[in-house]
Amino acid sequence: PIDLEILWNRLVLVVDEAAYAIIRTSMSKVVVEGRDFGSLLLDPQGRLLAADVSVASKTGTISIAVKEILKHMPAKSFRPGDMVATNNPWWIMGHLNDIAVVAPLFHRGRLVAFAECMAHMADIGGSLSGAPREVYEEGLIIPPLKIFERGRENATFFAMLQANVRVPSQVAGDVRALAAGCAVMERKLSEFLDRHDLPDLADLGATIRTRSEGTM
Repeated sequence: PIDLEILWNRLVLVVDEAAYAIIRTSMSKVVVEGRDFGSLLLDPQGRLLAADVSVASKTGTISIAVKEILKHMPAKSFRPGDMVATNNPWWIMGHLNDIAVVAPLFHRGRLVAFAECMAHMADIGGSLSGAPREVYEEGLIIPPLKIFERGRENATFFAMLQANVRVPSQVAGDVRALAAGCAVMERKLSEFLDRHDLPDLADLGATIRTRSEGTM
């Protein structure tokens, strides 16, 4: 029980480190002051293992994003340094302003988890002259797209994003902040696994899920 408590709390700290990185690198008050963002650690099947506590609703309503992305992009297609972005409102929080960045996390060459960092953007385009009547009027829709591939930024994606929002520097900067959070989570998770001589999160993750479900 003592080992489990230590490991579980240190795993939450890995996610908190990612959240701190997002706050430090964000360019908008929505994230820095409003804390309208979230960071999650999920297993290779997209099941939640740990989350930060920036905004409780971010954890309470998400996330099937990783599970849905895996239907479009099989796990075997991911490589270290890949990151995917989407703002599908049915997968994440319910409106287009929330963008999620999902990254596969590798340890010693093996896929061991997924990071998901998401935040409310200062703008996502769309109409301001009246209440939107359909999702197409709410702003830019981002299907699952690789915004980093093997660590290399997809310049086409960021050019498209910036051309469709009113505060391009803030929005692009916040997406990059989410990517930074994912990168920090991968580094810290690898350090965690090495420190405790764990090959992956399979056993620990199963215990966390079982105990969480029992407590609920």
